[in-house]
Amino acid sequence: MLATHAENGAVGNMTNSNSIPVLGATPLPNHGCRFVVWAPSAKNLSVHLLGDKDRVVPMHKLDGGYFQAEIQDVDPEARYFYRFEDGRERPDVASRFQPEGVHGPSQVVDLSDFRWTDAGWKGLELDKSVRAMHNNYRSVVVVACTVSFNTRISPCTSTVILRDR
Repeated sequence: MLATHAENGAVGNMTNSNSIPVLGATPLPNHGCRFVVWAPSAKNLSVHLLGDKDRVVPMHKLDGGYFQAEIQDVDPEARYFYRFEDGRERPDVASRFQPEGVHGPSQVVDLSDFRWTDAGWKGLELDKSVRAMHNNYRSVVVVACTVSFNTRISPCTSTVILRDR
């Protein structure tokens, strides 16, 4: 079974190639975890779980270039890589947490365990700054705009930071 986003917010089955599966690591009941990745050029993929329960588990190839593995006995915050047939290991591009940075292992996150602490937050006034950061392999672009709903002009500044990689 491959989970997909349904219009009502429920999780259902993937029934055709037009469905988009839930990518990344999704915790399941009883310490299980579903791993789904889109790798249309790969012939074989595995999940490499790191740590005390270090193991490599083959993934099943699905229609549309997706791979999936449902694995039992996965630690709630397990770290993992996807392993290609040639031995290369890569982090999950749909990871919810990269504790060691973008090149390190991904970490399973159970979003249902998150405890919100911002119930008292009322939002921002409309006349505040909007900031965005666009990150790619070679540079980081930081954009800061002053948004004013009293005028039609929103002056922006941007800074490009080149990486040394």
